[in-house]
Order: sequence, then C-alpha cells, then structure tokens
Amino acid sequence: MTNDSLKVTLKTATGHLVHEAELPPFKEYPQVVIWGDRVFQLNPKEVGGKYYECFFYIVVDRNQWIKEFKTQ
Repeated sequence: MTNDSLKVTLKTATGHLVHEAELPPFKEYPQVVIWGDRVFQLNPKEVGGKYYECFFYIVVDRNQWIKEFKTQ
C-alpha cells in the first residue's frame, strides 16, 4: 500500500494482538473491520486505528433471500 494507507491493529477483546494491516486511504477509519470470520470494532477512545474483537450477529431475512433468488 501507499504511504497514505491507514495502519490498523486488530486485537482480541482482552487486548492481545491478532493482526496488523493496512487499509486503503479512507478519510476516516471504518467503524468495523472484518478479517476472515472475525469482526473488530474501532475503539473511538484510542488514537491510531486500534480495533477490538467484538460479538456480532448476522441477520438473515429469509423472505428477502427468497425474493432475490426468484428474480434470478
């Protein structure tokens, strides 16, 4: 990545290092980063793109899925 890229640190919920990465040069840090099957949330109290693993749930709308499947 370029010098303009955003450097981020992904940590477990208890603060152990998981991974360090670079993101495209967005104007601000994303609120959430998904890394594989893990989800990390930006800690707004810390400076410099520190993300902590968080609990998440994916909402599946069965009716929407069926509607989209039938239109294909």
